[in-house]
Amino acid sequence: MGEAELFGPPAACFTSSEWYDRDLQVMFRPRWQLAAHSSELREPGTLMRFTSGPDEAVVVRARDGRLRGYRNFCRHRGHRLCPADSAQVRQHLVCSYHGWSYSVEDGSLQTAPRMHEGFDHEPWALREVWVEEHRDLVFVAFGPERPPAVADLLATSEPDDDPSFDALGGYDFGRMKVAGRSSWEVEANWKLAVENNLECYHCRLNHPELCRVIDPWALPTRYGSDDSAPTIAEIRALAAKEVRRSREFDARFSFDGARACARPLPRIDDRPGPTLFMHIAPYNVIAPTADYVWTWAVDPLAADRSRVRHMFLVHEDAEDGVDYDTETLVGFWNTVMAQDEPLCSEMQCGIAQPTYTPGPLNKVHQMFPAGFYLWYQDTMHDHGYDATYAERVPEVA
Repeated sequence: MGEAELFGPPAACFTSSEWYDRDLQVMFRPRWQLAAHSSELREPGTLMRFTSGPDEAVVVRARDGRLRGYRNFCRHRGHRLCPADSAQVRQHLVCSYHGWSYSVEDGSLQTAPRMHEGFDHEPWALREVWVEEHRDLVFVAFGPERPPAVADLLATSEPDDDPSFDALGGYDFGRMKVAGRSSWEVEANWKLAVENNLECYHCRLNHPELCRVIDPWALPTRYGSDDSAPTIAEIRALAAKEVRRSREFDARFSFDGARACARPLPRIDDRPGPTLFMHIAPYNVIAPTADYVWTWAVDPLAADRSRVRHMFLVHEDAEDGVDYDTETLVGFWNTVMAQDEPLCSEMQCGIAQPTYTPGPLNKVHQMFPAGFYLWYQDTMHDHGYDATYAERVPEVA
């Protein structure tokens, strides 16, 4: 008998509220989530709302130039402080329900109008969340402990023998700006959205626009594999990682393969830039090309529902209507990713049926979903949850 096949998780991991809660606890809260670009928060008092599952934060630029993050609820009666995606404040965050106000600088309670005599303000500061800026990319984490620095996290994808290697491809994110954002809900578990994003086994049948600009069967080679089926040990070494970077390659992601922005992205050494994909679990993708950056992230909303988020960055001096057209810039990935939504939803419907059992993953063209599920299994085991499923000899029906 040959080597064991690789499988995705059983149905409960995609359908049960218990596993959804575990995913929040183990996968999302302890890790950095890509939330914004610094260009959206340049001025003191500028704030934005960021959500990850049921967790919600207000990220605000303080007067000292640093970003602060607070849970998005008033300590009085829980009213949300920032119901909009973005806003501008002066020195205080003010709850619109009873007027309690908080310092932007440290979250301390400043005013609690007409509270009874002797009321102590000090215990009622806002709950903080972790915020980090790395290369002008803004990350948020909701766990009880600060995650490792983003720079250290990304460095795990770098070869040990090349100290000059840059995980983000030498792009100067500090000289970029946000040209567009998009998001939509998917009627599927977040892991199915990730699985779909990590493979191109389905691309020839479902993504005609994407297949006009890339070879869907060449995806494994961009990460150092070839067309032969890797062993499970090789998949663990290559794909079962929390942080993974593709090789650099030459491709433009637009409907005709042409530039989407006439002004090239800024680079630290000012040389023309490559295309690459940076993957940061549980799942953020940062994908710069020569002319724009596309990012993809997934937000778990329920056991059977998630939200995908896109952000598009261009050169800070690029002008809409001159160097790029926003609708064209965002249109390619919005089209491709919208084609994935019904695929993920139909998978969710099938997995929810009573007699579903997972089938074997293609070790070549689904190597990265296989690696993701191996990493997921190992991480859950490290936290005491039994998720032994991904590596076994298939049973004969």
